[in-house]
Parts: sequence; C-alpha cells; structure tokens
Amino acid sequence: MPRKKGEITTGRFFIPYRIYGNAKPSLICVNGLQQTMAAWHPVVQRFSKEYEMIVFDLPGQGRARILSGPFAVSLDEQVAVLHQVSLAVCGQEPAHVVGASSGAVIAAAYAARYPRFVDKLILGSFGVRPTPLMLETIQEGERLFYQGRGHEIAHLIIDRFGRRISETNQKRVIAQFRDMVPETFRVLGAQCERIAKSRHIDEYVDLTKIEAATLIINGEEDAILNNADLQSLSSRIPHCEIKLIEGAGHFLHWEREDILDLYALYLRNGQKKASQSAGTSGRRLRTAT
Repeated sequence: MPRKKGEITTGRFFIPYRIYGNAKPSLICVNGLQQTMAAWHPVVQRFSKEYEMIVFDLPGQGRARILSGPFAVSLDEQVAVLHQVSLAVCGQEPAHVVGASSGAVIAAAYAARYPRFVDKLILGSFGVRPTPLMLETIQEGERLFYQGRGHEIAHLIIDRFGRRISETNQKRVIAQFRDMVPETFRVLGAQCERIAKSRHIDEYVDLTKIEAATLIINGEEDAILNNADLQSLSSRIPHCEIKLIEGAGHFLHWEREDILDLYALYLRNGQKKASQSAGTSGRRLRTAT
C-alpha cells in the first residue's frame, strides 16, 4: 500500500501520484507510452525499503486527466508535469529518476533542463530515433483505431515486441486497452503522431546539458530500437554508462526481474554527478544477467 496518495493540478492537467516508503533519497519513475503507475509495481516492491518511491500518471494515462485544450501533449508539457511532481514531493532536493521507453526520453529531457534536481538517471529502453518497425507499428495501430478496433492494439504490441513478457503482464496489457475510453485513444494517437514525425532526439533534448550520472540500459533483442544509435551517446552525455542486456527485449524488468539488480547496483554504487567528478566519458558495457 502507498504511504501517501496525492494529486496536483498543473497547467491544464490533473495528475495523481503515489508515494511508497520513506527512506531517502527519492526515486521518481516516469511511465512509458500508455503505461500507468501500475507498470512500476516490481520496482516499487524491490526498492521501497531503500528509497522514497514516487510514481505518477502522465496526461492521458491512468487516472490523470486533461482539463482543457488539445489531446496532443507536448514533450515540454510532460517535462513540466514531472518537475511539478518532483517539487510537490521532494521540494528543492534532488532525486534519482528512472524512465522507461518514451518515459526515458522525458526523463532525459528533464535532466537536461533541470540538472540541479536530478542526482542519478536511469534510462531504460532508450530510443534515439524512430525505427522502421516502430513507424510501421504506429501506422497499424492508427488503422485499428479508425476501424473501431482499438482494443486490438494490445495484441499488436505483444506480437511485435512484447512476446517476452509474462502471460500475466500480457493479460494486463490486453485488459488496459480493452478498458480504454476514446479520449485516451486520442491522446495515445497524438503521442504516436509526434513520435512518427520526429527524426532524432536532438530535436527535443540537448544531451550535453545532462549533469546526472546516467545509466542507459537496453535489451539486445529490442525489436523497435536501434541500439547502434547508442554508441554516439557516449561522448554526448558527460557521465554515462551504456549496458546492453543479452536475451532481453523492450520491456526489460517486465521480462526479467533480475534486471532490477543492475538498477540497484547503479543506484548504490554508480558514478557521481558529472559536476562532482571529472575525466570520465561514457563507457559502454555489454552485460549478460
């Protein structure tokens, strides 16, 4: 059970959040596309005794609501929501931040724009640019939605890049899409359209501004990311490690909870902030767990 259930209204959004544990420092989790707070359940279970765990729903996800304006939610707005959640819970204290998939892009943008508020940064399933399979999946999802078959997007996701997740989690994805309302589908569609139009993360994020010690962790078998792109990041993020996990796909700890051991090791023993330590550029590590 969460220690606290809270909510904030920021700009045109109503944002719910949950806090687990009360140890310091805080660890903020940023959802991937169309995920909810529930996606972090294994992480909360693992780390809530060591950290103050903060999970929340971004606009268009779970219990969050868009109070006014368009269904399209910009990256700037998502970063602003993350910052307001951090201020509401952590005040002026820096926190560790971990993001998954599109949530990793949001987390990276946040660390670049608000470096003082991020201590250590973990970017899971971090994509630099949309791949052909990602674009194809977005187009197929749009076709299903406009045919009134939006619930079938769950099966599309599982077939394309979710076969490694457990049957229980597959059922959760299917149930989530089955219960989604039209407004949520429209938000998802707007997000996918933005991704499809983007060419490179450089359009949105100045990676050189990230001061936090950063771990990028991707699955070697991720079908919708091009891991070759990650090599260029080693000289762009000042203090960065990259780990490719053998036998893992896009959903990382949903596929293998032992990947959380790598999160734990980095949070406890990882590098210091770049501003506190000099002379280390990105180191790429190929890791089997």
